[in-house]
Amino acid sequence: MIRKDELERKVVEVEFPDAETTFHYKFTSLISGTMRRIRPFFTEQVYVNGRENLRENSDPDAPAIKGSLLFIIGHESWWDFIDLPPEWSTLPRKPMVKVVARDDYAHFLPLDYLINKFFSPFTVTIKRTWNMEGLSEEEKEKIRQENNDKLGSLFNPENIKYDRVIPSESSTRKNGAFNKIRSGAWRVSHRVNDGKLEVLNCVFAGNTLDNMASIPGKHLTFLNIGKTSQYYPAEYVVGESEMGYTRKDIKKFAKEIKDKFVDLHTFTLGQIGGMFILSNSAKANHGFSKYELLTEVKKALETLHQVKDDRPMYIDPELGNSDGFDKRFDNFVENLDRNGYTTSASNRKLYIDKERLLKIPSNKRYKKENPLRYLTNKFIDVSQERTAIGKIARDVFGFEVQGYKIS
Repeated sequence: MIRKDELERKVVEVEFPDAETTFHYKFTSLISGTMRRIRPFFTEQVYVNGRENLRENSDPDAPAIKGSLLFIIGHESWWDFIDLPPEWSTLPRKPMVKVVARDDYAHFLPLDYLINKFFSPFTVTIKRTWNMEGLSEEEKEKIRQENNDKLGSLFNPENIKYDRVIPSESSTRKNGAFNKIRSGAWRVSHRVNDGKLEVLNCVFAGNTLDNMASIPGKHLTFLNIGKTSQYYPAEYVVGESEMGYTRKDIKKFAKEIKDKFVDLHTFTLGQIGGMFILSNSAKANHGFSKYELLTEVKKALETLHQVKDDRPMYIDPELGNSDGFDKRFDNFVENLDRNGYTTSASNRKLYIDKERLLKIPSNKRYKKENPLRYLTNKFIDVSQERTAIGKIARDVFGFEVQGYKIS
């Protein structure tokens, strides 16, 4: 087997001459502009941090990093297709992207065919065998090989000049916790060529949604772009089989992606307020005042700002000023009532509907049918991966996240 950990490394840097004259660029620009006009009907605001990380040495005055870049973006919801394309035009270098996408977004074959045909110049479509039922292992293995061949084609001469985007499943089709990271990003992050290990500059972007602290009927999106890094192979242990080593290498890179998504997560009022309500429900404290909620949320925010664990910290920027905080808080209280989580009583207390809070919808409809629990689960999952945040859950809310099974 090839010892990737012993090969000379080479970062792929490819120029795309006259990119702005291509149909690809013009069509991407059209999509970006169209979504910018549509977005305000569904989205209250999109916040983006880290554009400077797409410049050399993360210097705001430096030239943009050359391609090909691999953007590994946490895929949060269907809203990503409206929220994120407008940000393409705001980047230091407008990337010429090929997007790795599944081939069954519509779940209706004729419509999926038309969608895939229309976007074929800009996408590489694959099938998700882990989400397919009724197939034998042999059939799944055949599909996996077809997927791998398609992903490998991104290194072909006609494709190598393109940046590529992998919207890794963050918490789409799930209960708010991060999905298992699969091998697609690993496969397109590097290749062995002419005795060298060619690696791409990887751009990780954490993507967070909040539809409980937003204007009712809309949502907030937070995108944090991290510093570029590259794939590094796992260390080979003498006696390992090629298959065993490959699995270990994929697992290592998947862990790095998960860690990046945790680091690039944004803490929002919907998550923090959800933790207060879930902890009160667990203690059988089914009633609380707005003042009690306000006090606990502010205490949690203050504690978040004091965290010093040498990892990035992103908090909804509106929570740092009084007007923005008041707006988010009022929206949250209104959404609690609107979604049936609380009812108001004559003593000015809000009473929790525990059955509503603890309802477990299917993963496919979780964020829509139980948005508060979805956001709370996200906070818990990050807390389980980041000790300092778990301490906040325990000290502020009296909630022990370690050992808690997210459902």
